[in-house]
Amino acid sequence: MNASSFTISGFGSGASLAANLMNMYPESIDGVGILGGDGPCAARALPGCEDASQQLNYDTSGYSGKPFYYLSGSYDPGFKFAIATNATDWTEEQGAHVFKDFVDGFGHVFPISADPS
Repeated sequence: MNASSFTISGFGSGASLAANLMNMYPESIDGVGILGGDGPCAARALPGCEDASQQLNYDTSGYSGKPFYYLSGSYDPGFKFAIATNATDWTEEQGAHVFKDFVDGFGHVFPISADPS
């Protein structure tokens, strides 16, 4: 691939995949979008990650100044809102530039795609 800039994003499980890839290769990825998902289980044992005792720790120095976009609905049944907010806090602690788009009243959908009433 001959790209001078490379970002990754995903929705739901794809968002978790994007977060995990960013954790494993932060020097190679220029930014990440996590839409209706969580993370970063591959890098740290955050609350809600399965088998936290088996989590690997990756070097996250490559996060510094890179953009992360988190979109999460407060009623998402699959990706708990508290885990998403913990992930954004952790990502900020790594030095990333985090954009938080937390939507009250929405579940596992894009906010513009459904009427919450």
